[in-house]
Amino acid sequence: MFGAFQWARAISEFEVLAADDPVRAWRGRMPDLYDGLARRAPAYGD
Repeated sequence: MFGAFQWARAISEFEVLAADDPVRAWRGRMPDLYDGLARRAPAYGD
């Protein structure tokens, strides 16, 4: 599931989830796992 959100983060500036969506909080924590591995991937706007 996270892969789909990571893909969206990499190709678009469009926010997929509303600010108050609980899934957004989960998605926000995922890139920090495994010593921040997902944050090292290029993202739109970086």
